[in-house]
Amino acid sequence: MIDKTYQTGLTEYGYLIQPSESERFPLDWATEFGNHNPIEVEIGFGYGEFLKIVAQKDPGHNFVGIETSIFSAVKAQRKFVAAGLGNIRLILLDARFALRNLFGPASVSKVYLNFPVPWSKNRHAERRVIVPEFFSTLNDVLAEAGVFEVSTDVGSYAQEVVSLGQAAGFRLLIWETNPDRESLTRYERKWKRFDRDIHFVQLQKERTETVTRALEGMVPLPHLFIKREEIDLSSLSKILDKTCKSEDGKQICVFKSIFKDLDRDHYLVKTITTDEGFVQHCLLAIVGREQNWLVKLDGTTNPYRTPAVKFAVKQLAKALVRNESDD
Repeated sequence: MIDKTYQTGLTEYGYLIQPSESERFPLDWATEFGNHNPIEVEIGFGYGEFLKIVAQKDPGHNFVGIETSIFSAVKAQRKFVAAGLGNIRLILLDARFALRNLFGPASVSKVYLNFPVPWSKNRHAERRVIVPEFFSTLNDVLAEAGVFEVSTDVGSYAQEVVSLGQAAGFRLLIWETNPDRESLTRYERKWKRFDRDIHFVQLQKERTETVTRALEGMVPLPHLFIKREEIDLSSLSKILDKTCKSEDGKQICVFKSIFKDLDRDHYLVKTITTDEGFVQHCLLAIVGREQNWLVKLDGTTNPYRTPAVKFAVKQLAKALVRNESDD
């Protein structure tokens, strides 16, 4: 059980984990929780009302909440500590990336999505959760007969969930409007006060898919060496704001800023990487050594070591190698 003596802040509560510090993916959830209990996942846990209730009701299950808001994570953890809950872990990350890369095949018994933002406008398409690729991920990570449960106040969103789910082989278990049930989230209580309809959908997995993961197995720190006589540091200025893309277009990197250590041969390059929509900001280091220069991921920002991050290291090293035609 997590100790109730805690300080205010983000990490002191003990619920928030840092998957980017792991060198092996998917994560070992049995080790994290200390048991092999079934895992349930909530996408967008908000202030933690829903997770608190379901974790209290089913102490024999483990619950993982995924969110992007630091403020929400702090508020949620206060609720969990006050309730003395030990079967919850939280992750601050894009849920689409997290679900696919942090959970292994058939490792999740249930996934919840409560009152998501529909992102219905075309310019917001890249933010949508409910897309065919997401159901492919569900068909991979959900256990046999696993369930995907959605609550929303937008009828067209519920319709889209059902349509895409059935197209991906899911069986429709429940599709109700204003179900007679306890309101588990603040949004549900809010919309009921405003007399908005609540749409409740449950889909069951009936098909298994295998998806490609950006992180799988051991993921070492990416690095490359350049001989001292082969490096051209003057080329650094030429790479700023230049967009580099892999041949298949799945990995993208942009080098934004360069910082020089005043006392030694050490540069930091502020870099943005993208793996099929998953964006990270990181620092790449260029470090002078006796025999060579080392180009590597700097550990300060500790991003996920995705293919795009590895691609960025390679592109930076490539740009630094002296071109014989320049001599």
